[in-house]
Amino acid sequence: MDKYIFHIDLNAFYALAEQIRDPQLANRPVAIAGKRSRGIVTTATYEARDFGVKSGMSVAEALRLCPDLTIVASDHKYYSEMSKKFVDFLKTYTHLVEQVSIDECYLDLTKEIKKYDKPLDLAIEIRDELFKKHKLKCSIGVSVNRFLSKMASDMHKPMGVTLIRREEIENKIFTIDIGQMHGIGKKTAPILKEHGINVIGDLLNDKKYLMIKTILGKNTDTTLAKIQGIGNDEISLDDSIKSIGNSSTFLENVTDYDIIAQKFRSLANSVALRLNNEGVVSNNITITIRTEDFVTITRSKTLDYDLVDSDEIYEEALLLFDNENIDEPIRLLGISTTNLKLFEDSITQLKLEL
Repeated sequence: MDKYIFHIDLNAFYALAEQIRDPQLANRPVAIAGKRSRGIVTTATYEARDFGVKSGMSVAEALRLCPDLTIVASDHKYYSEMSKKFVDFLKTYTHLVEQVSIDECYLDLTKEIKKYDKPLDLAIEIRDELFKKHKLKCSIGVSVNRFLSKMASDMHKPMGVTLIRREEIENKIFTIDIGQMHGIGKKTAPILKEHGINVIGDLLNDKKYLMIKTILGKNTDTTLAKIQGIGNDEISLDDSIKSIGNSSTFLENVTDYDIIAQKFRSLANSVALRLNNEGVVSNNITITIRTEDFVTITRSKTLDYDLVDSDEIYEEALLLFDNENIDEPIRLLGISTTNLKLFEDSITQLKLEL
């Protein structure tokens, strides 16, 4: 028997949390960003998105696109508190709740759904009750596995509820552009399109299997199974995040220090955005350097403070790089963070130390 896996995603969570705290921000273009002038936008209300404001954008660019934009400094302690209310609410329906980020969860509601005439009735109830009790808005996807429920929750935002039955997979999923597929990155999608893989269903072309496997690698078979609704339906109750990082390969090997520093800045922005989205901080940073002859160098540092924003990550990463005195052309750079903990736990520890 098929399971009913729900993916519940809070809509523009940080921005909505600020609107809940300050009702005067309701229905206005609002963006959440770091406290420094070079901060990046973490999220924005749908009113701001209508002007082109989006996550990962610099504050300066966001204000250029939307001069009336209200910038609110991130308050991770508050967001963590709101996230806990979200998860605790979901656990009133089932203990099978897996939190995958500060604003999204997977639930296995296979048993509970039997009490309802239609699967969407339960989804609508969860959506409406969450808003009624906590003023939080969410989109919900329901399907036979995690991948499909995630794809479903993205289809109708904000406040959408979408069901994909097994017999509807071909019509609702296989025709979606490959660039919109969950798990396919911005760099991978163009490569797949170059080989004639334009929509998700094209991945099932047996004649192109070997080519697809060279692009997707060891996870190819798992990917092909889950897009057909096979497997990928387990809920893990161990939802701790071990590390957050990002790496990038240069199109050509690089020796120019300014280009290297610029790449570290871009990586720091990306890692900071992911830390913010997860509501966690880190006191350990690692950089990865790969030279043109594929020699990989990693250097780590444990800090006496918690990394919060992109400037701190950038400065620590660049300091680790400067200590190496590398003369060889560089092929790849990476930044990763470990020893992660919730932002609220960091605040508690700081208070204890004071």
